[in-house]
Amino acid sequence: MNGKSCFALAVGLTYGVFGTMQTIYSIGVDSPLFEALLLENSIIGGIILVIIGIVFLSGYFKTIKDPVEGIAFIFTGILVSVLYMALYIMVLLANAMLGLMESSGLNVQADLIPLVYLGVIPLLGYIVWRHSFSFIKLSKAGA
Repeated sequence: MNGKSCFALAVGLTYGVFGTMQTIYSIGVDSPLFEALLLENSIIGGIILVIIGIVFLSGYFKTIKDPVEGIAFIFTGILVSVLYMALYIMVLLANAMLGLMESSGLNVQADLIPLVYLGVIPLLGYIVWRHSFSFIKLSKAGA
């Protein structure tokens, strides 16, 4: 098992667990742990986290059979998670600007959700392995 597959397994499980907890929190089960993890009350957000986790876990399992195809799934998981993180950072910044304009103050904690802080892990994975991701190799995956 190489570093990328271990990374995919760890990140996939993390996203899956957080997505499951957020979905449970969204249907009304309350816990101090859920609030400490800054989970949002959004079933859709929980489902997105679970889907990202499934993509990473698929990458892990596919790496066992075909490393190139597995890396394609890992790269896709990184891409999707970083895109969602960037989107929610823009939302966070827009809400911060709105709070400043309305003089209601900043409430960064309300916008700091798992899609933002979990996205840092795949971003670091991309930074470490950015030279090993090749679109030419990835385009041949599954062919």
